[in-house]
Amino acid sequence: MKQSHVRNLALAIFTSTIGTLPVFLTGALGSEIERHLHLSSMQFGILVADYFLFAATFSFSLKFLADRRDPLKVMSYGVAISSFGSIMIAVASGHYVLFLVWLSICGLAAGIIQPATNAFLSREIHQNKQGIAFGIKQSGTPASTLLGGLALPLIALTIGWQFSYVCAFCLGLACLTLLLIKLHRKHINTTDIVSKEAQTSSSTVRIKTRMTGLTLITFGIGLGSGTANTYGAFFVSTNIKAGFNPKLIGYLFAISSVLNLVTRVILGNFADRNKDGKFPSVLNWVVIMFFIGSFGYLFQLVHSIIFVTVGSLLAAILGWGWPGLTNLAIVRRFPTLAHRATGISQAGVFLGAMAGPIIFGAVDSNISTNIAWTVNFMFAILAAVTIAFGKKRLYQSTVN
Repeated sequence: MKQSHVRNLALAIFTSTIGTLPVFLTGALGSEIERHLHLSSMQFGILVADYFLFAATFSFSLKFLADRRDPLKVMSYGVAISSFGSIMIAVASGHYVLFLVWLSICGLAAGIIQPATNAFLSREIHQNKQGIAFGIKQSGTPASTLLGGLALPLIALTIGWQFSYVCAFCLGLACLTLLLIKLHRKHINTTDIVSKEAQTSSSTVRIKTRMTGLTLITFGIGLGSGTANTYGAFFVSTNIKAGFNPKLIGYLFAISSVLNLVTRVILGNFADRNKDGKFPSVLNWVVIMFFIGSFGYLFQLVHSIIFVTVGSLLAAILGWGWPGLTNLAIVRRFPTLAHRATGISQAGVFLGAMAGPIIFGAVDSNISTNIAWTVNFMFAILAAVTIAFGKKRLYQSTVN
């Protein structure tokens, strides 16, 4: 891979990580935040869900923004907003409502960042390398969960959970600096922009003719996102409440995040090398991953460190290792409309991530934690089935 591609990938990862770091810090630090703000599981679920509601709203409503602005500019807007939200959580979130407001601002930023980074990579990376590119880019999410998992034993349990968000703010400033430097050095060729706009206009019809399949896939990955983000939000807090050592659970969460990251990169690279790496084949892998990974949630029902560990690995590696593949599949089908198509699918991801924690928190608070994890398992199975149908419909509606 060219050195310029490596630099672009690194910047996309950094930006994606900043976009998701606030919510996964919140998930990993859930036990400390709940204790400090005197929250119930339901309130905490709403807190996390509100972030994803704002992310979904702005991902869908601003999916055309990359048409009118350089993706790098859009990425810088999102990073600046996320950094602001992070520092406000650190210094002015002594009340539940205030925390909700600042985390919502971070969600707004995530909705801006994700489609923009997809558009950035689709323009800057050759098609033959987009599998590994999206796999690496989507490693920004497990990188966030890794940092969240490490933040619990290293920062929250030593000097206070608020300092974790100060670190997020500092990382955001560093990322923003790199984006501004790259923008300063970049000279946009207006001829290329006109050409891309012409391609975009001629390709709009393709999105409309394939909307049924795209909608089904969006719904399926929304369900999958709900299960995966519920794991990210509640794995630490529910296992600490079950009596496991907080530091042990934090490190386990961090290790599973590293393996999740590695899985996304390996699968992306395999998708590039696989001669049959077309749309249906890639989504077949996603369906299989959902089916197998779903059992990781059932393993949380057995209060044994062995089962919890195996369940964590299954949930992280397979139940949450698919986002790079879904983005790759959609970009391959809509190569000149990556920002719009992934803006739609990303809205599904965020909506699912919003609904999952709310449902889990409600069931956990009013029924039991075991039933909550069982519901999560059922949603993962339903996600696999829905994506299988969506894949078939979208492939049948292909316009040659």
